[in-house]
Amino acid sequence: MYYLGVDGGGTKTAFVLLDLQHNVLATYETGTCYYIEVGMDGARAVLERGVNALLKQVNASVDDITYAFFGLPAFGEDSALLSEMNALPSGFMNPEKYRCDNDMVNGWAAAFGSNDGINIVAGTGSIAFGVKGDHHARCGGWGEIFSDEGSAYWIGCKGLQAFTKMSDGRCKKGPL
Repeated sequence: MYYLGVDGGGTKTAFVLLDLQHNVLATYETGTCYYIEVGMDGARAVLERGVNALLKQVNASVDDITYAFFGLPAFGEDSALLSEMNALPSGFMNPEKYRCDNDMVNGWAAAFGSNDGINIVAGTGSIAFGVKGDHHARCGGWGEIFSDEGSAYWIGCKGLQAFTKMSDGRCKKGPL
């Protein structure tokens, strides 16, 4: 019996298989499962390929998985797609044995052991997620056009804006 964790992202998708004592038995990494880039069929294929690669490492079948969590990029950002995104693993797993949610939930769960806390991601994109008791909240993560303050993209844009202002005399030249 195993636990499966999947951390999908815009760049890569990481998979981990644990035994019931939470020992890491197998890991696998592949390209993105971001449906906006690869489509729903492509996302499903990435997930299935990764799960199968893990199970092959331990000579097991999908029926040996006790429970799985799929952290998926952009999950919950379009309510019209929730059912379809929730069903991505259903082609190769029993829907009663997994849960899907946004990939930022993985960071919070890992950082706080699924206890109260706030996890802030400021990488390629930015998002914050926190839990206190039965309440949870999310801030940001809406992409570079709407809400990505603190992300690498946002910082790069701000740096380029400062440089162009310095270059054309709209502000005093500095070290940039």
